[in-house]
Amino acid sequence: MAKPRKTALIDPAKHPEAYPEQLPEFATDEEAAEFFDSHSAAPYLDQMEEVTEQVTVQRKKNRTEWPAPTSVAPAT
Repeated sequence: MAKPRKTALIDPAKHPEAYPEQLPEFATDEEAAEFFDSHSAAPYLDQMEEVTEQVTVQRKKNRTEWPAPTSVAPAT
């Protein structure tokens, strides 16, 4: 099961220095997941190969992928 994201995505438009020109090579799936937890895949789409394997996704009812945002009432 995927772990919840711990950090916000780094915006490539605002922080291009955080994105190497070439897609890094990862030793493990966990290493790749950690990278893409904080980096958009958009700058690397032209470097990725298309996969044609069929994948079946089963979702559990009432499952929340990400923690719901919380709001704080303004101090009065």
